[in-house]
This record gives sequence, C-alpha cells and structure tokens, in this order.
Amino acid sequence: MDFIIETIRNWIPYLLLSVAVIFFVKIYLITTVKRFDVAEVFFSFFRLYNHDEINMSSNKRRVSFMRWNNLLNYYVYFILGLVFLVYLVTRDV
Repeated sequence: MDFIIETIRNWIPYLLLSVAVIFFVKIYLITTVKRFDVAEVFFSFFRLYNHDEINMSSNKRRVSFMRWNNLLNYYVYFILGLVFLVYLVTRDV
C-alpha cells in the first residue's frame, strides 16, 4: 500500500499537468461548439449533462461536446480527489 501511495505522490506533478492539458482541451471544445468565453470555460467544469439532455439535442457536435465534457469532468474530479487524498496522507512525511 505504501508503494502505491508513494508512486502516486511522485506522479502528482504529472497528474496536475494532465489537468492543465484537459483545461486547454476544454477551451478547444467550447470554441468549436460555442463562442469563447472565460466564464463558459470555468463553469463547464461544474456542469454535468444528464442522459436526457444529451438525447434531446439534435446537433451532433453539441452531443459530442456534452459527452466529452462529462468524461473530462469525471477525469478532473478523480485526479484532483486522488491528489488531495494522497497529499493529506503524506503531508507530514
């Protein structure tokens, strides 16, 4: 178990770098579907689309955007939660 936690702790900079890459990917996705807006990019990290919203949309680009937005948000939430937990466990080490 210590090996796993130490491995994750050593990978924290790379994991945070991947979150930064996700940020730029989301900027690209938003500019392809909507106009670029800083508030739109920021609030897209807190927006999860349910299946009804995805199925009701007739625009294929928007459907793709909604699915990718959900997937990227889940990834960011998981990575940030993992980094936070590992930091709390290993901060005194």
